[in-house]
Amino acid sequence: MMALGIPILAVVLLDASAFETSLLVASASSAPLVFGLSAGVFADRVNRRRLIFACALAQAALSIILGAFYAFDCLNLQVLMLGAFAASAIKLLLDSATVAAIPALVAESELSKANGWYEAVNSSTQAAGPILCGWLIQSVSLLALFITQCFACVLSASIFVRLPVDSNQAVHVRTEGHLAGIREGMAVLWRDPVLRAIAVSSASFNFFHSAFFAIFTVYAIKTLDFSPATLGLIISCAGIAGVGGALLASVVVRVLTPPVALIGSLFVIAPMGIPLMFADSLGEFQGAVLIAAIFAAWDFAIVTNLVIEQTVRQTRVCSSQLSCVSATTRFFTWGVDPLGALLGGIAASSTLGLEGTLIAAVLGMGASGLVLFVCPAVRRLSFAQA
Repeated sequence: MMALGIPILAVVLLDASAFETSLLVASASSAPLVFGLSAGVFADRVNRRRLIFACALAQAALSIILGAFYAFDCLNLQVLMLGAFAASAIKLLLDSATVAAIPALVAESELSKANGWYEAVNSSTQAAGPILCGWLIQSVSLLALFITQCFACVLSASIFVRLPVDSNQAVHVRTEGHLAGIREGMAVLWRDPVLRAIAVSSASFNFFHSAFFAIFTVYAIKTLDFSPATLGLIISCAGIAGVGGALLASVVVRVLTPPVALIGSLFVIAPMGIPLMFADSLGEFQGAVLIAAIFAAWDFAIVTNLVIEQTVRQTRVCSSQLSCVSATTRFFTWGVDPLGALLGGIAASSTLGLEGTLIAAVLGMGASGLVLFVCPAVRRLSFAQA
């Protein structure tokens, strides 16, 4: 809800421009660039269950703080940027711990299926969250959005506190320094040709993906004249397709083989996104249907790609280093997000315009698959080898 809600608040409540919205998105994605290398080392050295529980409570507290700023009419772009950065930092820690928690709950032979179900749950919340967000903003109140988010975070904390997600975590105290742990994570990532190629490809994809969605909210509301509820419904349709991609990922891998599924899931992005250029020439309903279909196809492909990437990482890296390597990967792959968002805002404010920037970003996302295609180790990849 908040991932969509904060940009909508900026555009609807504060009348933010494309560049101001890109600044907000950059703030919401800059924590990996600042803390990415340290987050994984920290997550590997503290109790995983307590860390996840604390992150969920921190998210709830952040929702209360933002809600209070809105209730007292103190909400502005600067507050939203700080809130977005804080949410990004909490999510970075949470994800660093969660990716290492999955192997603690299932056998290695079940990782692909477990990751599929995990991403299916993520996609189902991405389907329900945006439409609920749009409805709350448009039909109830902005304050209700923050209250609902707070309740969801408290519920998450109550679930995680009961799960044995730390059962495979090393109990001995790590004696090497923090910087040594960072160097270790970078070395493991760089020595493995498959993990290295995935990191470079993901960084390229995320750069253009961030540029696209940094300005899409402005394009949807100001150019296509979509309401918050319509925009939320469109994003929700993508989430529903993501559920399908997650649940069918293991089938796709089995039918197409891991390298074909991994590379192909990126190559199809550009052809599926080209029809986006015709959205503004259609009516509101037809344009919404077209964009919903494009986003749904994208989400199916992207979630399939995420399931494969995560399974590869979990099977090629030992449990004691998994959080560290995952966070190091995110430093490179998510660290480009604020740069992409800023470039998207600058390009949209230039002669290229909103539509030109969106199309360029679509082509860039699709081209990111070339990095995987030219890597021999990726083309020979199998989960048995991993």
